[in-house]
Amino acid sequence: GRLGEIAGRMQRFAHLDRAETQSVDLQQLLADVVELVRPRLGPGVNVRLAADAMPALTCRPQQLSSAFFTLLANAAAAAPAGSWISVRARASEDGVEVRVEDRGPGLAAGAAG
Repeated sequence: GRLGEIAGRMQRFAHLDRAETQSVDLQQLLADVVELVRPRLGPGVNVRLAADAMPALTCRPQQLSSAFFTLLANAAAAAPAGSWISVRARASEDGVEVRVEDRGPGLAAGAAG
């Protein structure tokens, strides 16, 4: 059921640090992160994931998952009721492109890293 799905996603998320770098299915990684963030969404806030099929990505998955989780959790915290967060991923000439859009207030000038 639903609880089992959440537990499975959390388990995959927790075990991603077993190898420094490894081959990762970015679609699955993003889907797992989106589902872990979903309980943080406010009333009427929807998150949409659109990820094209792409080759496996060699990366440090724990760091990548953590970065996406932080980004999406921040977007969820700032999203006004009834708004949306969009996550799009696609292969690009240089590798992979992931875009996150939301309707939150944005960062103050100089606040972004």
